[in-house]
Amino acid sequence: MIKLGIIGAGNRAHKLAERIKQNQHYTMSVVCDVEEEKAQQFASRFNTALASSIAEAMECCEAVYIASSSESHYQHALDSIRAGKHLIVEKPLCTNSLQARTLVYMANEANSKSTVVQPERFNPAYLNIRQMVDSPLFIEAHRLQSYTEQDVESSVVNDLMINDIDIILSLIKSEIKRISATGVKVINDSPDIANARIEFTNGAVANITSSRISLKQVHKMRIFQRELYYYLDLNSQKADVVSLSSRKDSSVSLATRKLYLNEDKQLDVAHLAIQPIDTLDSVLNDFAEAIHTDRSPAVSLSEVYSSMELCERILKLINSLGDE
Repeated sequence: MIKLGIIGAGNRAHKLAERIKQNQHYTMSVVCDVEEEKAQQFASRFNTALASSIAEAMECCEAVYIASSSESHYQHALDSIRAGKHLIVEKPLCTNSLQARTLVYMANEANSKSTVVQPERFNPAYLNIRQMVDSPLFIEAHRLQSYTEQDVESSVVNDLMINDIDIILSLIKSEIKRISATGVKVINDSPDIANARIEFTNGAVANITSSRISLKQVHKMRIFQRELYYYLDLNSQKADVVSLSSRKDSSVSLATRKLYLNEDKQLDVAHLAIQPIDTLDSVLNDFAEAIHTDRSPAVSLSEVYSSMELCERILKLINSLGDE
């Protein structure tokens, strides 16, 4: 079992600990937090050792899970990699892409299996269509949720949009040609709602809208190809495949719903059979497998860096009210 040290003892760390207790790959070996009382309560509740410093915590574990305050992630990640530990970090990885690039280099040099918790990459709706997607031409994403006080730490781009950017960059393997973006500050001093249009050199386009002041929660994505598109409801972990076919095509399953366009063409709507899962379990299992088999985690730090760098470009455009 992997001896896992927990840095941070807040609500996220408690939720993580509940999952770790049920995971056969890990044992919680130590916890550390700048607020000693929080750390003591965590250690008592989960029967784990208590460290008074990061250096002391590093002596008791093989891998580190960073669930501390966002502004401390970079330094804690650096300390963990320098100590030769494998690393998993709650989003965000760090404050900016320059820091992310440093962590990519450090982790590669140390052969540290390092990743960031990006639960949507383990969402079964995404996983079911990932291998089906061939040549996406247009991707439309909407991620809306209600406001919470914790949202003040970062812009809606870094807080929400980055999740869809990560998925889009995993599906469209092409350089970015042009970006246009707009955003509005409604409650905070950083954008609470934003839209970005990303054009790629291969002709693909992505249009992304994110808001944290919606009255309802929506996490949906449509991925269009020639004569085919995929509809993802990431919130409910459901996916449909909508394809164009001939009305004379007898190969289409009877279980597929048909929408007739004209006397020759029809749209076949297939609902994929998907079993909902706890994505944090999948993140933890993938991290453990990466350590045991000496492979990269499913979400690499270099991918996180690319997403963060694109978020910074989008925010720069929002602040300058222009296009690249």
